Amino acid sequence: MSVRVHNILTGELESSYATSIFGAPERHPLVKKEGLLPFGYKERQFNSDGTFEPGLMVPVPVWFIDGEESKILIDTGLGDCEEIVRLQYRYGIEYVARKSKEQDIVSGLAGKGLKPEDIDIVVLTHLHFDHIGNTELFRNARFIVQACEIPMLVSPPRFATFYYREWSHKNHSGQ
Repeated sequence: MSVRVHNILTGELESSYATSIFGAPERHPLVKKEGLLPFGYKERQFNSDGTFEPGLMVPVPVWFIDGEESKILIDTGLGDCEEIVRLQYRYGIEYVARKSKEQDIVSGLAGKGLKPEDIDIVVLTHLHFDHIGNTELFRNARFIVQACEIPMLVSPPRFATFYYREWSHKNHSGQ
């Protein structure tokens, strides 16, 4: 049996220089920022009318594994963009999060002939908001996640803006 891995794009996030380069090397006196910028990097551009063009937009994919007995999804992708922007702003971060209708995970799965309820197993690589945004859609799936990630979701450190404290208290009505 042949196994195929399908990429399904679930949206995009604006990535700042600080999040593009791990470990804040710009603080090191011997490292020049210009040599560290990733290919295609651009800063956010502000217009005179108060609008802006986002900086580097990074795709947020999930992966569907086809060809096994079970239908396996790796991560569940970017959820509600308005919620992401609202919560990040609460943490003092101005993110741009966006997705088109085609980038909605339900549409992406439909393009593979699937519905969320068809997925048997969801493997969450880690519990950052851009990897777990649609988990509620996969009601029939068994979820697999590293045990060390659970405390980060339930009680994230104050500096960990990719884990939302609010989600640890969220109930099914979205409150």
